[in-house]
Amino acid sequence: MIFYPTAIGTVRGIEQTEGDWQQAWENVMRGHAIANCTPVCAVNRVGIEGDSEFFGGSFICDAFGKTLARGGRDEEIVLADVDMDHGRKIREGWRFFNNRRPEHYSRLVQRTGP
Repeated sequence: MIFYPTAIGTVRGIEQTEGDWQQAWENVMRGHAIANCTPVCAVNRVGIEGDSEFFGGSFICDAFGKTLARGGRDEEIVLADVDMDHGRKIREGWRFFNNRRPEHYSRLVQRTGP
């Protein structure tokens, strides 16, 4: 299970011309769940500080990105029953990790040249 504590919101004077920033944040969190085949607890700050208004909306999603529970704009505890075996089924279906070769990762950080 991955816990993502965030402090995401809007800033006074900056328009959301790209679209709904909260929806984009949620999409990214669900993407983390799917890419890692594991549940994600996306925790987001609430309230106002200076020019920032944090939109809350903390949520828990399963390994396929399905939202299991969601909070609102107020400070609260968000709980959900999570099937930890579900991720195994997702891993077998997606097979994202099937061709990983961690024994070769050290080459990525080897320094070459001067």
